[in-house]
Amino acid sequence: MQKLINQIQLFENFISESNQLNTNVSKAPVGWHIEHSLLVVNAILENITKSNPDKYQQQFKFGKFFIFLTKTLPRGKAKAPSIVTPERADAEKIHQSLKIARLNIDNIPHIKEFQYINHPYFGHLRLAKAISFLKIHNQHHLKIIKDILKL
Repeated sequence: MQKLINQIQLFENFISESNQLNTNVSKAPVGWHIEHSLLVVNAILENITKSNPDKYQQQFKFGKFFIFLTKTLPRGKAKAPSIVTPERADAEKIHQSLKIARLNIDNIPHIKEFQYINHPYFGHLRLAKAISFLKIHNQHHLKIIKDILKL
């Protein structure tokens, strides 16, 4: 869980660069990547608490297997669902999302092991896999941010 907390801190560190854009790397500016990642963290952690662990179904999906094996997401291959696509990504909105993300992360110890989210590409992900996905997803967007900024 510490890695997830560290990633959230890194996103916060990049807020001052929110308007930076490099269209050779991404069509979206740094702020969009920060806000999108925080929306994903919040959506997953809020929805997982609403799940009924008795309805969890393990599902094999090759894409999920590959992503969790390599711990990377390929760039430009998936489209973000509208629920996690930022309408605006200004500093005020990002700070609000950061605050919510920290509260949601603090709540992780209260989530039961077999509570799950129904991921649009991977199917049911129980708590441990959902957290692993968040780390992979965050790292993906942190790499994009660093490439935009040429760090």
